[in-house]
Amino acid sequence: VFAQVDESRGWEGVEAFVVDRDAPGVTVGARDVTLGLDAANVTSVSFDGAPAIRLGDGRDVSKKTLRFFVKSGLVVAARAVGLAGAAFDVTREYCDTRKAFGKPVGHFQAVAFTIADRAMDVDAARSLVWRAADAWDRGLDEKEALLHSAFAISFALEAAMRCGDDAVQLHGGSGFMRDYPVEKFMRDAKQLQLCVMTAEQADQLAATLEVGEPLALGAILPTPESQNTLV
Repeated sequence: VFAQVDESRGWEGVEAFVVDRDAPGVTVGARDVTLGLDAANVTSVSFDGAPAIRLGDGRDVSKKTLRFFVKSGLVVAARAVGLAGAAFDVTREYCDTRKAFGKPVGHFQAVAFTIADRAMDVDAARSLVWRAADAWDRGLDEKEALLHSAFAISFALEAAMRCGDDAVQLHGGSGFMRDYPVEKFMRDAKQLQLCVMTAEQADQLAATLEVGEPLALGAILPTPESQNTLV
């Protein structure tokens, strides 16, 4: 649990705690009905005098928290790459087999251009995620690793949404039906854009690093509207 313990310190007053799920004072709400990620347990949690274990000694909490959320966001970005690739593969096969006017629909220029654009999205997103992960693995300068991660998170989340959306579009009316998996790809892509770090927060982090502004937790902490996706 992340909570502000010293309001006068702003973002520096946010600290992390571990709270036992079964501790007195912890109330878990009913499972929320979500647009996507049907297997995830999305719900609200409230605390009323629940005992908590403080993590760390209160020093450098902002820096550690920012690094935690960025690395978590990179994991979500990797999931987004997998989703984008799956949406592309299914759609590529459909456009090869679905025929109209005597030829596969993928042979029509407008469809072919869309397929090519989404192929580039998948490849670019995968490369950005690999580069960011490599930066952390090799222990590069933290600012550089954060910047690579911000690029990867923002692009991968947007690429997944484009691939999911175009997958439904290129399937036509069939894409709107639950008989095909592409409608789920589109829904889950939207949900991933709200997990841990949103694409907008990744953009904000990248902009902050590029122009040399001081890093602050406000750039990456989940908003109240997206907080539930972390549970």
